[in-house]
Amino acid sequence: MITPNSILVLDDGSYYLGNFLSSQGETRGELCFNTSMTGYQEAISDPSYYGQIVVFTFPYIGNTGINSKDHESNQIHLKGLVIANEITAPSSQRSESHLAKWLKDYNIVGICNVNTRNLVKKIRDARRPIQCMIGSFSENKKKDIIHSLHMQLQDGKGLSGENYSIRVQNDKKLLFHNVSMNSKKKIVILDFGLKKSILQAFQLEEFEIILLSGNSPLKQILDHQPAGIILSNGPGDPRSTVIDKSYTINKIIDLEIPLLGICLGFQLIGLSLGGMVSQLPCGHHGSNHPVYDLALKKILITSQNHEFQLLSDSLPAFVKPSHISLFDNSLEGFTLEKKPVIAVQFHPEGNPGPNDCAFIFKNFLDLVRQYAKKN
Repeated sequence: MITPNSILVLDDGSYYLGNFLSSQGETRGELCFNTSMTGYQEAISDPSYYGQIVVFTFPYIGNTGINSKDHESNQIHLKGLVIANEITAPSSQRSESHLAKWLKDYNIVGICNVNTRNLVKKIRDARRPIQCMIGSFSENKKKDIIHSLHMQLQDGKGLSGENYSIRVQNDKKLLFHNVSMNSKKKIVILDFGLKKSILQAFQLEEFEIILLSGNSPLKQILDHQPAGIILSNGPGDPRSTVIDKSYTINKIIDLEIPLLGICLGFQLIGLSLGGMVSQLPCGHHGSNHPVYDLALKKILITSQNHEFQLLSDSLPAFVKPSHISLFDNSLEGFTLEKKPVIAVQFHPEGNPGPNDCAFIFKNFLDLVRQYAKKN
C-alpha cells in the first residue's frame, strides 16, 4: 500500500488522502469535475479553468503524453488537479513529454490515488460551489493539517464576483495580426481567455484576423473596420467581467456588425441585453454534453467549460433561444431578431471534443461575408 503524502480538504471539513502528482506544496481553488475521456492536455491548458481545481472522472490520465501542438494557451491557469490513479505512462507517437514533467514545469500541484467517484458524487450532490485545498500530509500531524487547511477555506472566497478574465488575457493592444495574400475581410477577436483552437478555426486565407485584449475600447475595435467581431471564452464571473463591456457590445449590435459570442462571450452579450446570470449548482465541464438545436430539431454533442448560466426568462423578447441543454434545460444559445448575432454557451471548435457544432462558425462567416459585401 502506498503511504499518503498529500491531502485534499473540502470546505465542509471532509477530506481525501492521496499522493502528489509531481510538484508538492499547497494550492486552493473551487472544485469542478470534467467528464471527458480524452483531451486532458487541452482541458488543463484551457484558460477558462483559472481559479479551479479540476477532478477528472476518467481514471487513466497521461496515456497520450503531452505534445507542443495541443496547448490551448501558453501556460496552465488552473489551480490544481485530482485524478484517480497515478499518471499513466505515455503511449502515443505524438507524445513529446510526460504529463508529470509538464505539470512540474508549471508548478501545478495535483493529487492522485483519490476515490474520484465518491468525490464527484459529493460535488454533484452539494449543489453549491465547493472550495478546497490540496496540501502536504503526514499521519502524525493529521488533525493539525486538516484543521489548518479547513480554516483557510472559511473566508467565503470563490468564483462568484471575480473578474478572472483580466488575469489570463494579454493586455497588449495588439495580440495577433494575421494577414494572408487573399484576405479582404477583417475579423476582430476580443480575448477574455481565448483558447488557441478558436483562433485557429478562423485563420483562413479569406480573412484577416486581428486579436485584441478583451479590455479594448470600442474606438480601437472599430478603427480596424471589422466585418465581424468575436467575444471569446474566459474564466470567472461574467457579471464582474461585463461592467466595462456593455456599452461596447450594445454599440456593436446597433451597428449591425456580425457578432459571435462563445461561452463567456455568450454570457457577456446576454448580460449586455439586460439578462441575468446565476452560478450553476454543478458546472458544465466535458466534451460529451447533449444540447438540443431548436432550429435543426436534433441533438448535438458539445464541448463545454463554464460555471455560470444565462437565465432565459430574464432576456427580452427579441432574444430568440436556439439551443437548450438536455442535462438541466439551461440556455445554451440564442440569436437576435433582425440583428446578425450568434451566441452559444458551448464550444463549436471542440478541442477536445466532437465537431457536431462546427457549422456555427460557418453560419457566422456567412454573416461576415454578407456584411463585407454590403459595406
